[in-house]
Amino acid sequence: MTKIPAILSAALTVSLAACGPDDHDPVGQPWTAPLVTSDSTQAGTLTVFNSTDGLFITADAGSGWELTGARLAVTTSLECLPRTKGNNANLSRFLLRRTCKKAAPQIQFALPLLVEPGTTLYIALRAEFQTTAGSAEHDGGHDCDEHRTQHAWPLGTPFGGSDGAMYVAYTVQSASAPTLAGQYRTHSQEAWGSSTPNDASNFLMNGFSMSFPTGVTIGSKSRFTARFTTAQATATFLPQAGAPVALIRSASNPADLGNAFAGNTLALALNAAFSADPSFSPPAGVAFGSLVVADPASPFYGVSVTVLLTMANDLLGGVGQEYGVTIDEMNEAVMKVNANFENRGDQHFLGLP
Repeated sequence: MTKIPAILSAALTVSLAACGPDDHDPVGQPWTAPLVTSDSTQAGTLTVFNSTDGLFITADAGSGWELTGARLAVTTSLECLPRTKGNNANLSRFLLRRTCKKAAPQIQFALPLLVEPGTTLYIALRAEFQTTAGSAEHDGGHDCDEHRTQHAWPLGTPFGGSDGAMYVAYTVQSASAPTLAGQYRTHSQEAWGSSTPNDASNFLMNGFSMSFPTGVTIGSKSRFTARFTTAQATATFLPQAGAPVALIRSASNPADLGNAFAGNTLALALNAAFSADPSFSPPAGVAFGSLVVADPASPFYGVSVTVLLTMANDLLGGVGQEYGVTIDEMNEAVMKVNANFENRGDQHFLGLP
């Protein structure tokens, strides 16, 4: 297995010539990235997914663009991505290639899957595009004229040289995602604040003072916060309904802010703190705060629960605009984290780091 990183691209090329994968059904969620030109124009989209025995990498042309070719390198090691001495992409060693006689809206590589689920693959693809307007001017796009071609790379990590080349990382997914059911415990804001006693509301009343001896605060200390000093004040506040928005003032033990985002953030703060109490959730191999968002469709994919809570508090407190996400997106993610291990199940929004 130690030779796989160095030979993966060559092995895939040889295998591709011999046979392709039998299974074309995606495992998990397909992963996407924009394909951008040197001037940061999005010319198309890269999509990556795996089946049980295949790896599928597809370049799609965006509106006003068409594909004339692509070169691809796939490795299991960053060190094995083909580079020149100047750290640019070494295209002569991109062994997987597609060229065309007529421009096309899509180019796909269907490769046999030679590695196990959980393996990180490093993917570098240079797509060659031309504008549809340019095609109309020159023989209807029937010739791959390199003088009219623009190159695009998936928006990811730069190689480090000066040619604008980038690569992305993709983790091979398993057909049966490992479940964390029974290992962790979370509750929604509705459960924490239920008027009918349940496991969540009972634990809140009995465990609040130990986990929050000085109270629990949500929001940003640099701007606006909401502080709850007792279990009863917390229970009274939850659940919250209303549009998810940032706080406009600080408050102590508010009964109602009409703000679902505040309620969901407070519920996450309870879940995160109580998870350190073995009477709430028995210790697991990985701390609850270290679990990461496992849904590739989420803008927070790969972000840990601890970091997500920090981000949520910042946005709730009226700061954190540098994160580049909306309060609606954050509220949805926090709500899904709170629901992930409800009733000791596993909704698979969270996973191991």
